[in-house]
Amino acid sequence: MRLTFGKYDGHTYEWLFFNAPWYAQYIYDNEIHEQPERMDGECFLALHRRACGLTGECRGCNERPISRLGLTWQRNGNLGMVGLYCSECEYMGGSWTAYHPASFFVEAHTLANCDQLRIAKEIRRHYIGDGRLTQSKMEEFFHNHANFSDYTLGLCAADVVKE
Repeated sequence: MRLTFGKYDGHTYEWLFFNAPWYAQYIYDNEIHEQPERMDGECFLALHRRACGLTGECRGCNERPISRLGLTWQRNGNLGMVGLYCSECEYMGGSWTAYHPASFFVEAHTLANCDQLRIAKEIRRHYIGDGRLTQSKMEEFFHNHANFSDYTLGLCAADVVKE
């Protein structure tokens, strides 16, 4: 599904979560997804739910599932490190780290767009890797039930899962 309005007209919903998560949250917060003349809200909402509940294998211990997102702040107030952790692992650096639910969206109204993009880039690196981000890779990510804690199938016509 593609956006048919606004600054990101023509881009897919999956692209939006990885490249402009603040705009995806804006669509959700302002209930634009409930306007059928503007977009397929059912499909957008399914992707948004998935983006709010990430899981997968913790890279710290390689055993337990991811349950939280760690944001480490530098002394000057800038976002330093972004990491995905299980409930027992944590960032072992010297800076202050705040833990949030594992999601594309963390304090969306208070974080700068560049910080939100850093979170999305870490999610991309963790789940997809550092190679070229293609539409098929973004779709694979969103359609792999192992990536989400509350994955629900069949929420929109575009939701096809290959086992």
